[in-house]
Amino acid sequence: MAKLQGRLNAFTQAAIERPSALAGRRVRARLRSMNKPVRHPDQVTVTLSAEDAADLLVRVERGEFASLDEGVAAELAELNYRRAADIVGGSDKLEALLQELEQEAIDPAECVDGGQFLVEMLADLKARAAASDE
Repeated sequence: MAKLQGRLNAFTQAAIERPSALAGRRVRARLRSMNKPVRHPDQVTVTLSAEDAADLLVRVERGEFASLDEGVAAELAELNYRRAADIVGGSDKLEALLQELEQEAIDPAECVDGGQFLVEMLADLKARAAASDE
C-alpha cells in the first residue's frame, strides 16, 4: 500500500512538472487540484454507512487488514489509484507512466540549487548585456 501511494505521488508530481506527458489543460488542472496541501490533524473522524462499516469489519476479521484504520487507508489508496487511472485514460496507461517514472529516477547529485542557478544566470545575462553595449 505504501509503495502504491508513493508511486501515485511520484506520478502526480511528474505529471505536474511534465505536462507534455499528459494531454490537455483539463488533465493538468485536475492533477494540480489533487496535489493541494492537506492539513494533517492528529485525528480524523470518518462516517461510513452501516453497510460499508460492516464490510470493512468482515474484511478485518478475515485478516485482509490488520485494523479498520489500515482498511480505510487501503481503500483510499485504491480510490486514488482509480482516480489517477481515470485521469490518464486507463490503468494500462497509468502503469506505463508509473513504470516510465520509476526508470527516470533522479540522482540527487544532479540536482541544482534553484536560487544559486538564477543568481548565476542573471550575472551571465548582465555580463552579456554589458558586452553588447561596448
